[in-house]
Amino acid sequence: INFNFESGDIISFVGRSGSGKSTMLSLISCILKPKKGNYYINSRNLYKDNNFAQKYISFISQDAYLISGTIYENIIWDQKPNLAKALKLFKEIDSINLLGTLKNGLNTRVGEGGVNLSSGQSQLISIARAIYKDSEIFILDEATNALDKKTEAKIFKKIKEISTNKI
Repeated sequence: INFNFESGDIISFVGRSGSGKSTMLSLISCILKPKKGNYYINSRNLYKDNNFAQKYISFISQDAYLISGTIYENIIWDQKPNLAKALKLFKEIDSINLLGTLKNGLNTRVGEGGVNLSSGQSQLISIARAIYKDSEIFILDEATNALDKKTEAKIFKKIKEISTNKI
């Protein structure tokens, strides 16, 4: 399989359930390693240079992964902390006013795997993390399936806004 994408492209993989869309996205994002063959971006073999994927790709799964820390810690993850940036970003995509319903706002502890949150709230945080990271490549695998239509629309608006120089 060979793909050519350019900055600014928004691409969709469409198919029946079980047809391999999630597997393909997991391969592209280096979550899975192919049994044979290679994966290149700009002539770089990503399985020999896995730091490339960590640095340049944000993968947002339909199953949000959260650590047991705060919402803020889950957004900044391994990036440079910037409370004002995280708060502004979260408010831009949060149509349910999640932070307004929580006594401690961004400092609310989510519990291991987001046990203290709904699946939609967990997805919202996971999406905020990917946008905060500001990767060159965003990969969304049914990343908004647990969100309401209003929140989904805000997220896609934000992604379109930032996607002019991203894939």
